[in-house]
Amino acid sequence: MSGSKAGGLLELAEIAIEKAPTDIEVTADASLKTDLMANLKAEFEKEREGIHVSDLVYCIRKAAFRKLQPKPLTEVQFSYFLAGRGHHETIQFISNAEPEKEIEWNGIKGSIDLLADSVPVEIKTTRSFKRDIPPHYIRQLSYYCAMLEKTEGRLLILYLTPNVNHRNEPEEMLKAYTVKIHDLEKIKKELLESAHQLQAALDEKNVNLAPAVREEDAWQCKSCEYAEECRSKEASH
Repeated sequence: MSGSKAGGLLELAEIAIEKAPTDIEVTADASLKTDLMANLKAEFEKEREGIHVSDLVYCIRKAAFRKLQPKPLTEVQFSYFLAGRGHHETIQFISNAEPEKEIEWNGIKGSIDLLADSVPVEIKTTRSFKRDIPPHYIRQLSYYCAMLEKTEGRLLILYLTPNVNHRNEPEEMLKAYTVKIHDLEKIKKELLESAHQLQAALDEKNVNLAPAVREEDAWQCKSCEYAEECRSKEASH
């Protein structure tokens, strides 16, 4: 978070405290936040063993960086993880499908959000105004389908930001799709190749052996915590 944004939030918090009723005292509770952050770090920063589908869906080089040169998570990242988990768990709770199905295929681990009549269901939440389907949503679901030998999966997208269309009508906040895979062997090959590339980078402790982000996912570089190191590695390679 930039200094100007952080400063603005602090000013708003101070204003809110100043406007509290005069017979009520409101003070910042640093110890409560410290305890919560410690628990969040213990939960979200613990190292996962092996290679997971989520390591291969986005930028494989970033996954290599995270495993070889881990960095502490920021408050912004913690807030995203908490919000995402909360929405996921609520949808899982109210559904009639099997939640959090752990699977493994050729040494690659995966955690499917829902398994409905043996069909994988991927849940995504997004703050984007756009009502499109990002490529990595389809990629992750297709990997799960390949691991389960399924040619069909389902995608559920929860949009957290209201929007209107060109007719000034409210856009849907929840969308569901059926995704059919026409070439399962091609997906399997891509998945295995990505896993081998990441494993090679980890074995040699050389992030350059892991491919950089795919062109359609290059937007991730803007907020990547390893952007500077990545550019430096490419320049010296």
